[in-house]
Amino acid sequence: MSDLEQPQFDSTPQIDVRNPLRPSASASDGKSEDHRERLGKMKPQQYDGAEDLNEYLTHFNIVAEINGWSYQSKSLYLAGSLSGGARALLNDIETAKQRDFDSVVEALNKRYGTINRAEVYKTELQTRVRRKGETIPELAQSITKLAKKAYPNTTKEMIEVLALDYFTDALTDSDIRLRLKEVGPKSISEAEKIAVRLEAYRLADKQWGKQVRVLSTENEKSPEVGVDLNKMNSQLENLAKEVKILQGQKGNGQQRYWGQYRGFGSGRRNYQGQGSSGTSRSPQARPLNLN
Repeated sequence: MSDLEQPQFDSTPQIDVRNPLRPSASASDGKSEDHRERLGKMKPQQYDGAEDLNEYLTHFNIVAEINGWSYQSKSLYLAGSLSGGARALLNDIETAKQRDFDSVVEALNKRYGTINRAEVYKTELQTRVRRKGETIPELAQSITKLAKKAYPNTTKEMIEVLALDYFTDALTDSDIRLRLKEVGPKSISEAEKIAVRLEAYRLADKQWGKQVRVLSTENEKSPEVGVDLNKMNSQLENLAKEVKILQGQKGNGQQRYWGQYRGFGSGRRNYQGQGSSGTSRSPQARPLNLN
């Protein structure tokens, strides 16, 4: 038999029409759907009521889809993934409903859903400020999540407006906060980008100021600058000495002038103090020695 006449075998696995991402199972595989469910590929995380319920249910449904769980398997795995207060909630459900996925989700929503805790989220949103070490994108994400929880029945456009206002008020840097109000961004994502850019500029400017101060300090410590400073100090000292000498000479001249004036005044008093007999009624002033 020639090469052209040899039978060709297709090694490409058959694709399941119901799920194109998974090859179809054949009887020769020796594995049934139930067997694949028992093997499991990923385990869901535990839920104790502290985490956001909607986020956890999203995670759980993705895990269930990856593992190919049936509705009954999803119900059992969800009940088995509860812990803490959420596990205690199972006691409030009828035994038959404990194995029903929709019934368990309904009970969880009544206890931990966002609708019944909207007022709590509103208070948290109003008092939310940027924490130490928290980045601006992290703050924006947290504000958006809180806004959705605090206003569950509000439209998406209104959520954007509320989240933008709360995000601006949550910024602790007054310069960035005021700049955002001046620019007037249309969404929280736009405000986030502007705030990140402003913070980067501010940090760069602060770093530049530190470098300038370091260079100034190094210049002051350099030998050449030290010599120039010593020379200037010496010149200033000499100039101060000359000023003192000039001030001393000026003071001596004023003293001599004042002495002459005093001598003239004394002679005048002596002249006026003489009577008709020519005798003086007051002692004559001592003449001033100008030498």
